[in-house]
Amino acid sequence: ADTLPKRYFVKTKGKKSKVLRDTKLSRGKVHHKFDELEIVVVSFENSTDVSDFESLGYDESDMERDYPRFIAGLRGSASENRNLQGQQMPAGLKMVFENNFPSSYPTKVYKQLCIIDSGFDSDHPDLSGIGVTSGDGRSTEYDGCSHGTHVAGTIVAENNGFGALGIYPGAPITVVKVFSGSNCGYSYSSSMVAAANACYNKGARVINISAGGTGYSSTEESAYYNLRQKGVLIFAAAGNNGNSQLFYPAAYASVISVAATDLSYNRASFSNYNNRVDIAAPGVGIYSTIHGGYASWAGTSMACPHAAGVAYRLWNEFPNCSSNQVQTAMISTARDLGSSG
Repeated sequence: ADTLPKRYFVKTKGKKSKVLRDTKLSRGKVHHKFDELEIVVVSFENSTDVSDFESLGYDESDMERDYPRFIAGLRGSASENRNLQGQQMPAGLKMVFENNFPSSYPTKVYKQLCIIDSGFDSDHPDLSGIGVTSGDGRSTEYDGCSHGTHVAGTIVAENNGFGALGIYPGAPITVVKVFSGSNCGYSYSSSMVAAANACYNKGARVINISAGGTGYSSTEESAYYNLRQKGVLIFAAAGNNGNSQLFYPAAYASVISVAATDLSYNRASFSNYNNRVDIAAPGVGIYSTIHGGYASWAGTSMACPHAAGVAYRLWNEFPNCSSNQVQTAMISTARDLGSSG
């Protein structure tokens, strides 16, 4: 991550126009403006430009690193077989519903869900009937690495007699694309915050973030705190380092951190574990949609949409509940796998 272009959160302190002007004078680029936080996000081509910017009256107390963020999925087996002869009940759903998949689901959506990821393949036969809204007005259609499509399938793949099946089949979703390329590439914490704000502005009250990174940012933490105070449930992947390292944004107190289990309810070997983990969900051998077919993938990326999908479905079954009540209901009724973390 240290070799990637560096971005910074800059505190405006009531002087936003000065920060914008000084960025231009220092040959920098402005990426985002977070007026609620009094923050402008900027980047510079080299250390000389950073020094020139700092010489205009900025120091470490005014600037904070905007860290790169990456997807939290591990590739597994892929199949181009569209399985048109039958529909598979993914193993993850069997675990989530204790082999007792509900015979009905909410037909009216009161609380929207947003996926921040690599896009969405709306031409996939298991997703073609899904109502999709772009959170930021930009195209979500091309998903070069299929990560976002796999996440979406776990949540909303249609109950149509073939392929996969989602936790809340056929439900509409909002999508914001922050990753691109055949390997999903990278994004920044600021871009994910901007995406989360866009999700909220489009009406989403459940957000799935199957991505993150190890760099802590107080600005990022404040942004997610503000969204949580507005009643948004934010689910994020706990990370795939297989150790106790904190992975952000999952490790922030206002975000629900989702670890991964295998199909025997054991902690997946790759899943991070720490005192910030709130809940665990199936994350090994997860069968879902990808461009051109289906695949079984692993990762806390795959665990996260199981938790977010349950919240999405549960909240629309009981739309008068508060976000705190939904979160409490999920955690208190989850299977107890032992000590927390």
